[in-house]
Amino acid sequence: MSGKTARRISIFLHSLLFLAIASAVLTYSYVSEYALKGNWHPEYYTRVSYILLVPTWQKVLKDGFTLLLLLFSALLPPTNTGKSFSSNRGLKASYALCLCVLGIAIARSVTSELSLVAIISCFRPIFVVFALFFFCHRHMNRSSLRWVFEWVNVLAVIQFFYAIRQRLFAVLYNGVSWIDNGTVRSVGTFIGPNTMGLFLALVFYLNLEILPRHRWRYILLLFCLIGVFFSGSRSATLIVVLLTCFSLFNQIKRAFKTNKERSLMTALGAISLPAVLILLILQVNSLNTRATGTSASSGRLEIILNYIDRSDTFSLLFGKYLGFGSEILFTLHKNGILKADSSSLFLADSTWASLLAQFGFLGIFAIFITIYYLWKTPEYIIRPYQPALKNNLIGQRSGLLVFIAIISSVAVLQESYAILPMVLALLFALRLELPLYQTYYTIANNDAYANLDQGEN
Repeated sequence: MSGKTARRISIFLHSLLFLAIASAVLTYSYVSEYALKGNWHPEYYTRVSYILLVPTWQKVLKDGFTLLLLLFSALLPPTNTGKSFSSNRGLKASYALCLCVLGIAIARSVTSELSLVAIISCFRPIFVVFALFFFCHRHMNRSSLRWVFEWVNVLAVIQFFYAIRQRLFAVLYNGVSWIDNGTVRSVGTFIGPNTMGLFLALVFYLNLEILPRHRWRYILLLFCLIGVFFSGSRSATLIVVLLTCFSLFNQIKRAFKTNKERSLMTALGAISLPAVLILLILQVNSLNTRATGTSASSGRLEIILNYIDRSDTFSLLFGKYLGFGSEILFTLHKNGILKADSSSLFLADSTWASLLAQFGFLGIFAIFITIYYLWKTPEYIIRPYQPALKNNLIGQRSGLLVFIAIISSVAVLQESYAILPMVLALLFALRLELPLYQTYYTIANNDAYANLDQGEN
């Protein structure tokens, strides 16, 4: 395969990845526009009458792009041979464990009272995750991924302008001030304010730590900050503040020249950052007048503890069944497709609760070791080369772990279809780099396929 062919395949598949993200971000743009035309309600995003305005084809558009991404990733010749992955036995074992856990969940779903329609509907997050992993293994490269993230910045700017307009109409029709962060919250083109806030917090992280530095990125960072503020999301606010603190700490540490001084700064950071984290959490909660006396994770720990208390040992180890605790089953029940007693349904509002309910502690363990072996897998490159992304692996990984830890505690990540593709792509992109004589793909002059013409890939 020639370098030009590989380049075209990469551009095509990464374009599908962006379209999947964009369709998830813009699904409810019509609802947002409708609410701005004199029909504003402080919590319109919770009203079924507004949600029904969105046609079904628009809701499933992201699934169509994800399906195309899966099919073409499988059918087209690989542009990233992934030899480093195939040689990692630990990663292959973790994948096998994940499939085993998934098989148990499917088997328990079949033996449950769920209908075939409900079981198929519950496959949606699994299907998205599978498609993204398949794409990342065979075709993802940093050069093309960088431009996906650059176009995601355009989506973030759209959220900023929608947030401004929504707050303007709230000021005009709801009697709130521009700096009020109570119940009237901007949602952008999302279904809820927290989702928009977390999306903008992720874009903030991309421009702060991942993408090459440029003057106009400071404008994007400001747009993200304003959007997060108007969303009223305490979790997103905490992410932005923590990422800023991490970035400042890394900048200060780089100012020291010797390894001894940097080691001392690292030790001081390890001691002081936990205390800073606690103070930030308390401060972020006090800044918000909404739900005074509660925290961003209020009630979520109690949900997990109550579930553990009333579950048998087998369910705690292997989970109940696929979809249990998911918003999917509640949606099916609300629309009359799932015939079940509402008191028997369990709604998880965090990733940990969702994973525990569906796959048990074994499933959570499988995901942890998959991330561990994935990040441990080296990406062999030839130096010198022109990096497509910034090379600050420790800072980048720290920021991503902060984001994953917080969003997993306040939202179901595998059902956040605008955020999930970027997080999984970053898990593959932020791997250990080792300069060797052999290359599995080379980024030279921002060209991931420079050696394909010579057959080195």
